[in-house]
Amino acid sequence: ANIFPVLAAAFWMRAIYQVAFSLLLYAGNTTPLAKANVLAAVVNVAANLALIPVLGLWSAPLALLCGFATLAAVSFAYQMRHFPLPWRAALRGR
Repeated sequence: ANIFPVLAAAFWMRAIYQVAFSLLLYAGNTTPLAKANVLAAVVNVAANLALIPVLGLWSAPLALLCGFATLAAVSFAYQMRHFPLPWRAALRGR
């Protein structure tokens, strides 16, 4: 049960990725998505390899969080570069 908050945070990162994914898909620019997914997979595997000897079971959700956070950050950065939206103004209600 202690792992569930980490898993929830990981899937929150996945939801952020889905927003960027949708916008890049709409723009017809899917190449950055492939690059982001490959990078996230590499981060996930590397985190698992580094954390399994140290944390055991906890390495899986933490590596998942690292991978999905990488996926969200890279996808969001690509989305802002290729299909910019005024996120700050939208979040402030303007």
